[in-house]
Amino acid sequence: MVTVLKPKRSVYLNYHFGVTAAILASVLAFAFLLFRSFSTEAIPSWVWAVASGVSFLLLMYRWVFLSRSLAKTEYHIHNDRIVVRGGGIFSQFEQELIAQNVTHVQMKKPFPEFALCQTGHVYVQSAGGADVEVNMRSLENPEEAYQTILSWLKQNGFHLGQDKLIHEAAPARRGVLLMVAGGSFGTLVGGGIFLAGILQDGAKQPLKILWGWPAFVLVGLLVVGGVATAVFSYGYLLRRRYQLYENVIISETNFWVKEVALIPTQNLSDSALTQGLVARVLGLHDLLLSCQGSGHEISFKTLDNGALWKEKLDQLMEKRAQANVQARQEAKVQQQGWGPKSLAKDVVRDESSTAELSLHRKRMMLPPTIAVILGFVLVVIGFALLPPEKLSEKPKIGDLLAWILFATGGLSMFFGGLNWVYSYIYGKAYQFSIKASSFASSLQFVVQRKVEFQTEKVTAVIVREGIIDRWFGTCSVEFWSIGASDHLRFRFIRKDDELLHMILNKVGIHPEPEAKQRVVGSNADPLRMMQVGGLFFGPVLLSSPLLAMWVHWTAGVAALAVVAMPMVLSKVYYNFHQLTLFEDYLWFRKGVVQHVHYYVHYNDVKYVASTKYPFSTSGTLRFEITGERVIKTDNGEFKVSNRFSVRFVPDVRFQHLVMDLLLDGRTDWDKLPLSTTHPDSFKARVLSSTGPQFFQAFVTRGAALFVLDALLAIGLVVLSFQDTKTLPQLASLPSVGWITLLAVNVLVILYLFMYVRSIRYILDEQKVTMESGILFHKQLAIHFQDMDFIGKKFGVANKLFGTGNITINTVGSSATDLTLKNLSDVEAFYSMLKDHYQGKPVEPDT
Repeated sequence: MVTVLKPKRSVYLNYHFGVTAAILASVLAFAFLLFRSFSTEAIPSWVWAVASGVSFLLLMYRWVFLSRSLAKTEYHIHNDRIVVRGGGIFSQFEQELIAQNVTHVQMKKPFPEFALCQTGHVYVQSAGGADVEVNMRSLENPEEAYQTILSWLKQNGFHLGQDKLIHEAAPARRGVLLMVAGGSFGTLVGGGIFLAGILQDGAKQPLKILWGWPAFVLVGLLVVGGVATAVFSYGYLLRRRYQLYENVIISETNFWVKEVALIPTQNLSDSALTQGLVARVLGLHDLLLSCQGSGHEISFKTLDNGALWKEKLDQLMEKRAQANVQARQEAKVQQQGWGPKSLAKDVVRDESSTAELSLHRKRMMLPPTIAVILGFVLVVIGFALLPPEKLSEKPKIGDLLAWILFATGGLSMFFGGLNWVYSYIYGKAYQFSIKASSFASSLQFVVQRKVEFQTEKVTAVIVREGIIDRWFGTCSVEFWSIGASDHLRFRFIRKDDELLHMILNKVGIHPEPEAKQRVVGSNADPLRMMQVGGLFFGPVLLSSPLLAMWVHWTAGVAALAVVAMPMVLSKVYYNFHQLTLFEDYLWFRKGVVQHVHYYVHYNDVKYVASTKYPFSTSGTLRFEITGERVIKTDNGEFKVSNRFSVRFVPDVRFQHLVMDLLLDGRTDWDKLPLSTTHPDSFKARVLSSTGPQFFQAFVTRGAALFVLDALLAIGLVVLSFQDTKTLPQLASLPSVGWITLLAVNVLVILYLFMYVRSIRYILDEQKVTMESGILFHKQLAIHFQDMDFIGKKFGVANKLFGTGNITINTVGSSATDLTLKNLSDVEAFYSMLKDHYQGKPVEPDT
């Protein structure tokens, strides 16, 4: 049985069109008031005509877009998945979400849409990123649709019972006032800066505001809008309620806009309790809960007793972990690793050992101590070179070195001293905990922050050890998680084999005998390095010493040293790289000065991509690990996938095949191939193989070339009409330019032709594989059990060429991991992919 939902027609068209018209009218009115506030002149008639014409075209486009979008939008709820169909005027898409990958559900009744039309929205979030979700908009009965989704989840094994309330909380009034006041203060400051900017022109001459009725109306609207926003924000935040049950967490708001968000507790991966300086004075906490995937964090703001909430949550998660252990013991089965992997290897975790760790303060304080001592030495040397009688004199060129040493040493002492104090406080304030089913860090100082990762959601353990760590017998341990936006780090803890084994056992990684391991080293050497980066620079690197010999033999020796030194250092560096495959996990070691060790269970590898180097069998293996982290910069935030790469892997295509066998679990460890003698016998049966439509792919990739050709051709035509008598140096430029342009185009077109022909998309019984490349042959394979969200899309260009695109998202990714572009047989390939996706056939629509 398939339930089909659609947006309510009258609301989707009329209401949203009316909202667009109101926003457009508001923008025009604001522009009119702003103009009349600074000028007494009448607005020219042509401006009114242009504004009216543009507004009419925008409204017509909006109406046509909404009409076409409504006709294409449908939400099909199958027994085990939701299929979303939609599109725009020239585009069309279809996406589907597997039930077991859902992380939380939200219902929203927005004001004034619900008050006027009695419609609302339902959002279904997946285990991918924040942008991968099902948006059911303008539904006639949102409550009924919300309950339908919850019933659908229960049928697919989710426990959503709300029988026993464990804890309930709401934002504190003083905290809400602080948040609203802070936002209003920022708005006032920003408005003041804007007003100060428009009151002065480039010549610093003040502009005069004409205080007539337009200016008063404009200022009044701004004031009323600011007050209304503050009042709404206050009521919206104050009316929130957070409820913790045994099986679900509910966040609810009911103030004009009604929102209900439900999170199954089985999906929780991480939690963070933070308390800033002001919040600590007021006794307030912020609690951040993460689900499976970055961008899925739900923030509980300004809680009056956040520590109690965190304690209740920890007790619930501990109780759930103990119940899982008991259930496994009774059933005599092993716990499954994270993710919807039907063929995933079993994982047994240590859920009994615990430990309390602290930061090694001497290790933490050594670098700033060295900076202070070094700074003192530089000051003494500078002082020795600069006698006291010269300190009061004007600096001279001869004393420049002394002044540089003096200034550098003083800065080193100053900042080193500050860092020494910070390191001392930091070392006393931080504590790390290994709990029965989680890892946690706690900072207790001016600010407070507690971060906790559930062990079953940890996807990788990274151990870092530098030179100073080896002196003190310490290391740093980093944890990657599927849901956290940042990594959890145990910094500068004592390095102990027993402790490291405990940490690895917590995530299901157990030591295995040497008989059950396969070592994949590095075959880096100068020849292969030139094959990688020196295909074009190799001749230059080899010829530069010979050319330098013509100048002088010392120049040749120097050039040879410059060429050879990076290769020698790279050879030494990559010889320390070693990938070791075990039956259940992999271990990658790298680094010369700083040793870095990656431990990853096969269940947590999303996919492996390989790149084969030109004229060689070696290449790079890139391991994509479940989860992402958010990087904050001055230009905003962006997400980075958890990954690492192993370079100069010998026989990389064969090693990629071995990784595929380990990830899909089709072959026992003892039966893995040891060489490339018969690799085809281990490959899965191919179901379909296709590639992009040649003409569209060629035109799309060559569009930039065609535009550049047009610009260069125009330039050459202009040059050909120049007077060569007055500018004789231009006489040969057009002919040389045409010959060069023709040669470059032939080479680029030949490359594009060969590259487009090299792109292949292969569907077999276990995975989807993309192969591409001429010189650097690339291969990327995603197994069905790692897929979270698939879809097909048809853009404007696809409509013109009769093609389509297929998108594949893996678990824990916010961006599409693989796009099969410009397929002529997109319907047949997508249908076959759906039939094998998660190993469950798709029900026919009814």
